[in-house]
Amino acid sequence: MSARPSPLVRLIRLVVILGTLAGLLTLTPGRASALPVGTITTVVGTGAPGWGPWPNPPLAGALNSPAGSVFDKAADAVFISDTVNCDVLQYSFVTNSVSVLVNGAHICGSPDPAGTPAFLAHLNHPYGLALNSGLNLLYIADRDNHAVQVVDLSTSLMQSFIPIFPGAGICNPMGVAVDQITNAIYVADQSCDVVWKVPFGLGGSIVAGIFNTPGPPVNAIPPTAATLNGPQGVDFVSGVLYIADTGNNQIRRVSGGLIWDEVGDPGGAPGCSPDGSTAFNPITAPSAVRLDGGGTLFFDEDGCDLVREVDASATLRTVAGTIPPGGISFPYSGNPATSVALKAPQGLAFVPVTAASADLWFSDTGNNVVDDVSGVASGAGFGSTPGVTSANSATAIVGQPFSFLVTTSGSPSPKIKAKGKLPKGLKFQKNADGTGTISGMPTSTKHKSAAGMYHVTFTATFGKGHAKVVAMQTWSLDVFTE
Repeated sequence: MSARPSPLVRLIRLVVILGTLAGLLTLTPGRASALPVGTITTVVGTGAPGWGPWPNPPLAGALNSPAGSVFDKAADAVFISDTVNCDVLQYSFVTNSVSVLVNGAHICGSPDPAGTPAFLAHLNHPYGLALNSGLNLLYIADRDNHAVQVVDLSTSLMQSFIPIFPGAGICNPMGVAVDQITNAIYVADQSCDVVWKVPFGLGGSIVAGIFNTPGPPVNAIPPTAATLNGPQGVDFVSGVLYIADTGNNQIRRVSGGLIWDEVGDPGGAPGCSPDGSTAFNPITAPSAVRLDGGGTLFFDEDGCDLVREVDASATLRTVAGTIPPGGISFPYSGNPATSVALKAPQGLAFVPVTAASADLWFSDTGNNVVDDVSGVASGAGFGSTPGVTSANSATAIVGQPFSFLVTTSGSPSPKIKAKGKLPKGLKFQKNADGTGTISGMPTSTKHKSAAGMYHVTFTATFGKGHAKVVAMQTWSLDVFTE
């Protein structure tokens, strides 16, 4: 029989166990933002290729070559395209669980008719994702169905899919972005070397590239006269189109009616440039591009197994990964993101934590997981901060009609509520456009706090859960008798 450990040894073991448990609690999925800025945490997947099972806690189920991701503020969730499993998953921050949104059978197949429940619908190797927050629509670049599929998140039903048939061949959409103002979508078409614009409810047209004509990058010419080479990613922000021109090893920008070199060697030469290099040093095979709320450009450098950013000084910096060979192999949670070895990172999503900061989510595709890098992006611009913009006081006269419009600011329109005592004869009603109305005819000035003085608190709210942002205003109503 072995000797019983001494009290000192037992104490040391207890400290180690408690430390380990604390570390596990710190790395609970969905809480990476509580860690030091730049810490990487695996949030979904086991690392082994497979399917789920789903629903399940995020780290209890398997993925198979995940790609795209997008954050939905209204649902407080991240949607993930699990490419080889031909489904789209939903990570819920509310329940800290993963479930299937589209294609619960995870059987690859052709698009289904409009009105099909999303859980029963089929996909064929989905890739990039985008969200129309105003219309509550999820767009899926359904690569091998040569279409963009659309999910109405309000009903969880499929809408009519958007085929990309230019007439001379069938293309393979890889990335999709939404113009939140006009509701148009932009689609990166890898195999036909173009980017399409599809206005809402209309047919598409080429906005960059020459159909089925790959070629080298040319700067400062009309975008439809310029050649692209297998573009995989797009983003559209404030009238500017960004393109991950994968085969040309560049990020391109379309603005002012011309196409410009944004990141990468102007001649398209590949390379894995060190941090501190200028934006026009070589990069290799960027596959996704996203602009955060503070104007920092993030992109996946698939050919170098890196996630990178270009800051305000046009300098390249690594966000996650190390230039190979090197880095901590998977599993790597809890380490600085710039110390780990990634395998073909894909897709980018910003998950706002506060009004000023956001985590960056992406798929480590070759490791079959989705990761979170804490606090590296700006939270500004993920829907402007809500506010109550109407006056904070008003007067009313007993026996006379009264109406006051409560107005708010922000996009999309915030939800508005009122809390407090109104005089008899008046009531508050919220409208569907982010405003509210207090109306009626006051019949008395009596109030328990002060004769004729009433106080109401208005709140304007975006999102819910950890992404909830609230603005408040105290409003006073003074009621008189003639």
